Amino acid sequence: MSCHLLMDCAYEGNEPRQLALDLGFIPVVSPHTRRVEPWRLKKAVYRRRNEIERLFRRLKGFRRIFSRFDKLVRLHLLRARHRGTTWGWSDSPPYIKARNQLNTPGTHETLNGKVPTRSEANRMIEEAGGTVVRNDPGHPPGVVSGHEQPHVNYYTAGGKKATVIVRED
Repeated sequence: MSCHLLMDCAYEGNEPRQLALDLGFIPVVSPHTRRVEPWRLKKAVYRRRNEIERLFRRLKGFRRIFSRFDKLVRLHLLRARHRGTTWGWSDSPPYIKARNQLNTPGTHETLNGKVPTRSEANRMIEEAGGTVVRNDPGHPPGVVSGHEQPHVNYYTAGGKKATVIVRED
């Protein structure tokens, strides 16, 4: 049993048609109007060719969407890496200086002259090689720790205890 091979009119020459026959297909292609010996065209089958072309056009459209989505994902990842922070971009010298201050044990009221947000502090601690222990909202007055402001308790990369005062996001 042979199946039909729907072909574009660009392939109506003798060689492509013969190749289709040799491969066991029935070529369905409209003959050129100047052909000396035109063949009968199975018009009902040839009309189905349009459905296939529309399918491929839709698939190409989806490919465009997926490739655009892929570009958007890459852009988002780049933005995530180079985020805007209180000190400017996350790879700027003021940011790096503030992040490096987190390697010093003790309480940090500010980092490079500014108070980080809670999420910035957590990210910077991890980038500096430290480990976040606890995110506290602040203690009531008179408690032993003395930190009434929101803060993050952490261990530096060297394993020393430290605290950074933060502002809520």
